[in-house]
Amino acid sequence: MKNLKVFLLVCLTFLLANSAFSQGKFLGKVVDVLDGKTVVIELPAGKVTAVLQFIEVPGPEQTFSKEVKNHLSSLTFGKMVEFKPLRVTPKYTVGLLSLNGVDISNQMIRDGAAWYALPEKTGQSEFESRTYQDNEKQARMEKRGIWSVENLKPAWELRAEEDEKRRQQGEIAKEERTTLEQFGTTTKPQKIVVRRELSSESQKLAAAPETSIKLPANFQNIGGLLVGYEPSLKFGMVATPMFKLNVPEDDGRQALTVQIAYLYYDGNEDAGRKNAYLVGVDSESRDFRFLKYNELIVTVDKIKINLGKAKRFSKQGENSVREGLLYEVKKPILEKIANGKNVSVKVGTFSDKVDSEILTLLQNLISASN
Repeated sequence: MKNLKVFLLVCLTFLLANSAFSQGKFLGKVVDVLDGKTVVIELPAGKVTAVLQFIEVPGPEQTFSKEVKNHLSSLTFGKMVEFKPLRVTPKYTVGLLSLNGVDISNQMIRDGAAWYALPEKTGQSEFESRTYQDNEKQARMEKRGIWSVENLKPAWELRAEEDEKRRQQGEIAKEERTTLEQFGTTTKPQKIVVRRELSSESQKLAAAPETSIKLPANFQNIGGLLVGYEPSLKFGMVATPMFKLNVPEDDGRQALTVQIAYLYYDGNEDAGRKNAYLVGVDSESRDFRFLKYNELIVTVDKIKINLGKAKRFSKQGENSVREGLLYEVKKPILEKIANGKNVSVKVGTFSDKVDSEILTLLQNLISASN
């Protein structure tokens, strides 16, 4: 369940498009390096397994695998990094890992510690792609790292070869079964090996990487709610639009926006559906305001409900600070809030009344999640 929560927290960055998570970046510490392109990042909400975008590295059975892993460790282990998710699965998250503004994937390519995974560049900008290609060309010319090893093949080529072997083995088995059916099981057939060249189109398919799973890019607006589902990932969400709390800054800027979401993951039949109700709060101000006090307290018809402290994210710019607060809420509590007549909310030291339209949306969200 802990891994699910971290997965849902990562997914919520895609949902809160106008919130503090709109940049899609997390700040955390690298606490483990699993292989040449995978690290574990510790966030305030938990640990995320992060795979570096658009690169491929030697597999465990290949030459230079250990050296590449050690190189990634020397670049990132124990250091504070930024991670921007690109695509999410329940087991890992692929994205841009950067340290002090440096793209680690690009650095690995330049150091000869990784191939630019050209077949997997879907969604990459033209400028970034060109930079990756230029750095790979330089590393190859200088025979750095993997380019110093003759005939070292990237993973997508190995996958294509394995696919071809399995295809041929399947054809052999099929021919053997056909021969047995023709001549009877008591007659030992002569082994027939059928070899055919793959068409150019089949070669492309064989060399293609595993299908990239992305979260829904567009949400439908149903009854005032944002609704989206990704069948291949078995992941879906229902969310309210962003609504504002009237907590103005001295210069008149709106300080807080809030969004409530129901996120769910349909696992295998034994595990069943796993889900969570989350409340996201976005703050923009000239200084940190939720560093010390960030409890969420909802008062429903004079009864106070303390939802506890937030999972907190922050990003500091030149002239402002963006803070994101995330709370998990149990369904019975959410139902109690939705059905209240007089509801107010207090986040840290700031408070405001919740109007009836928001409560109606909350009721619709709960109904949609049943």
